[in-house]
Amino acid sequence: MPEKERSRNQSESQEELTHTVSVHGKTSRVDLPKGATLKDLLDKFKKQNPDRNMSAVVNVIVDGVPIEVKNGELTHNPVLSESAVVSLVGNITGGRV
Repeated sequence: MPEKERSRNQSESQEELTHTVSVHGKTSRVDLPKGATLKDLLDKFKKQNPDRNMSAVVNVIVDGVPIEVKNGELTHNPVLSESAVVSLVGNITGGRV
């Protein structure tokens, strides 16, 4: 492989994408390499926000697609699209019908 092409492929694989994470109306930005998964994002988000209680999260919504959390584990771990928007949703209870 020519040097120029090899260099271009290496820079593409090291490209970082900024993703938006929303928890209870508060948003944060998380930068990850292209090709990162939802689990990669959640792991980095937890490290950047150790004060946030993640145990109450029961659903994760990625670009409008819900992903269930069972026993604290994701039921699906997709590769994130460019600049994914991720919402972490806790159990919603209460109120009257």
